[in-house]
Amino acid sequence: MPAPDSDSDRYRIRHPHGTAPGRPRDRAAVLALSDAFAAEASAAGYRAMDASDLDAVADEDLWLIESSGTIVGWAHGFPRPGAHAAIAGLDERMFALEDIYIAAAHRRHGAGRRLLDTIEHDLRTRTFARIILSSTSRDLARVMRFYQRAGFSTWSVAMHKPLLPP
Repeated sequence: MPAPDSDSDRYRIRHPHGTAPGRPRDRAAVLALSDAFAAEASAAGYRAMDASDLDAVADEDLWLIESSGTIVGWAHGFPRPGAHAAIAGLDERMFALEDIYIAAAHRRHGAGRRLLDTIEHDLRTRTFARIILSSTSRDLARVMRFYQRAGFSTWSVAMHKPLLPP
């Protein structure tokens, strides 16, 4: 547990389970963060969400992280029953963490780890046995260090090669 005066104590997590953010202010904040994520061009192929994309995650789990009442990040995912039998038994309850994003100004201050720790705790209480995730980050080494420090291990690598000109 972090010391009381640590950076991570300034963050609060909300988990409006199974609902897209309902408050207009929350919706606007998540969409603005998604725009910022896309503008960074840090993830290959990431397209900013629009309102219909946000509505589509209504059946998924969504976590919001706040600092001083302002949403500074989010994550969402969904259960993946029977997925990835090569690394786990078919009867394991798995959860796929689809997106996790922290605003640039809040990175390296404990926000991402606080969000991830909360997600893990929530999923354990719901008896999920494993979290799976992938990343399309252009800074894969940094992202892998973050997840490895949080206890994740690599079990698969996906690569691509364009065959036609852009």
